[in-house]
Amino acid sequence: MVISTTENETLKSENSTEENLHFEAPASILSPPLISTPLVVSNIEESPIETSSIEASSIEVSSMEASNINASKIETAPIMTSNMERSPLAPTPLIPTQHIPQSIQTSTPLTPSTVATSQATEISYKEPQIGDYLNYRDFLRAFYLYKREVTKDNHRRYNYSFFSAAADIRSPNYLRLIIEGQRNLSEEMAFKFARAMQLNKEATDEFVLMVLYGQESDPMLRNQYLKALSDFRLQKSLKLGVIDKKTLEKFPNWIGWILFSLHDQEDARFTPSALKHLLRNKASETEIQNALNKLLESGELVLDSSTGEIKKGRKQLDPSEDIPVDLIRRLQTQLMSLGLESLFQDSPVDREFGTLTLSLTKKEFEELRFQLRKFRKQIHKDNSIQRMQSKGERVYQMNLQLYPVTDRSQALVELENT
Repeated sequence: MVISTTENETLKSENSTEENLHFEAPASILSPPLISTPLVVSNIEESPIETSSIEASSIEVSSMEASNINASKIETAPIMTSNMERSPLAPTPLIPTQHIPQSIQTSTPLTPSTVATSQATEISYKEPQIGDYLNYRDFLRAFYLYKREVTKDNHRRYNYSFFSAAADIRSPNYLRLIIEGQRNLSEEMAFKFARAMQLNKEATDEFVLMVLYGQESDPMLRNQYLKALSDFRLQKSLKLGVIDKKTLEKFPNWIGWILFSLHDQEDARFTPSALKHLLRNKASETEIQNALNKLLESGELVLDSSTGEIKKGRKQLDPSEDIPVDLIRRLQTQLMSLGLESLFQDSPVDREFGTLTLSLTKKEFEELRFQLRKFRKQIHKDNSIQRMQSKGERVYQMNLQLYPVTDRSQALVELENT
């Protein structure tokens, strides 16, 4: 079914009968930038608009091809920016939503209905780690099932009443209502839940951000909370040594990514004040200067000492192969956030947005993904040839996204397993 809409039509998101509670996260862990959470609404497209061909500089990062990435260290996100791709043999996509991630090893689907019958199923549990989850309800479910498993031989097995007592909540089944999505958590209740799970301060802040993100219905605020959660986890990875600080400093952020292509724009002057204007005041002069310095230090851009002109040191950005997945996700979310802002700031004449929702088989998905990669590479090739002949007029960002919005039916999964 194809649904055509115009920009003046409003897409409303309702939260069924759940409460719509809003509260502020700790100020130290919220940050203002937004990221774009893809919204798929059937086949919604803008009215056809005749536009001139885009003379834009494309960036291709061949060293980030999945075939060259160490799979034990790297997992590229399912949404592709430039040439960052996931290997067909890579782990499942980064965000678990309708299933329990690797912290719980089980062949039985963990849904609220299995909670009551979990005693009869032999399941090997590991203590769930909060960083493995995006959906806070999934984390709560995993925590409850884990506590049930480790206390199954006790005189009194862990149950919902135990949790309510630890959280100082009168209702004995409040946790079950939260897990099943029948209730939302207030700020005060989120901290009580964290205390009941004996989370430390850092994990408590992370849990609160998960709640904020999971319950927010406004797309702009929801993206802000997701960005804050992503930044929080990146800093945690730095603190734990999962990401090396030197690697973080070397890998370009969205500003460096665009500055590299800006070299191919006509009459672009590489001074912080001029670049700030070209970047539409989305970054400060200090941020721009730091990004420019990194590109010069890495040799991606080269300063001609005789003319003072900035030139490309390479035809394409060529970061190190061993790039932590958190850094790739950060760059991609930053670039996608620009798309969300463009949706509200730019005229349809200056941009192109469209969505398409499809039901695909695994084989069809693989073929479509292959075609999208091929399409992107061809655009980059053609644009590179054009930029050798003349400069472009503006820098454009093109994001290609193909991702699942439903899980496979349980009957199909069981059929494959037989």
